Amino acid sequence: MKRRLAGILLTAAVVGLLGGCGEGGGTARTEESAVESEEDVRPTAVEKEGAESDVEIENPFIDVNAPEHAAKLSGFDLTLPGSLDGYEAGVWRSIPGQMTEVILTGQGNEIRLRKGRGEEDISGDYNTYSKEEELMVGDVKVTEKKNDDGIHLALWTSGGFSFAMMSDQGLDGEFVSGIISGTA
Repeated sequence: MKRRLAGILLTAAVVGLLGGCGEGGGTARTEESAVESEEDVRPTAVEKEGAESDVEIENPFIDVNAPEHAAKLSGFDLTLPGSLDGYEAGVWRSIPGQMTEVILTGQGNEIRLRKGRGEEDISGDYNTYSKEEELMVGDVKVTEKKNDDGIHLALWTSGGFSFAMMSDQGLDGEFVSGIISGTA
């Protein structure tokens, strides 16, 4: 009796597995055929290995090796000032059609400078700072967020674009104003 029941269950399981193989009309959908256009490519949530409830959003940025490549992906240029006071443009990155970011390195620090379409905050910085000020740099209204050691976040808009400048280390106001004035 037990042997007969085991045989029936095994047969049912095999039939169920084989029945699932025929779904989709027998045509395998490849990654290439699944993506019709750039609009079909979206970041997806992926589960971290070894974690039951940790879900992580896939990085939407594409790293490139030159500003012109980032501009081609985003659809617009990010122009830096002529002088970066000891910082160098390192990694250029883009979210196609939306944003360009350059990571400036120097003086033991990294500064992320972003430009994106629209007028919302594109920084991704949700830290709390001890002081927030609005001021004018030329004819541009800038929001600076700072702690006692200096400015960590500067936000501004110009010409239909949002800009964000983020730094782990506090920056001097004159340096930040120079970057803002020379960035387009």
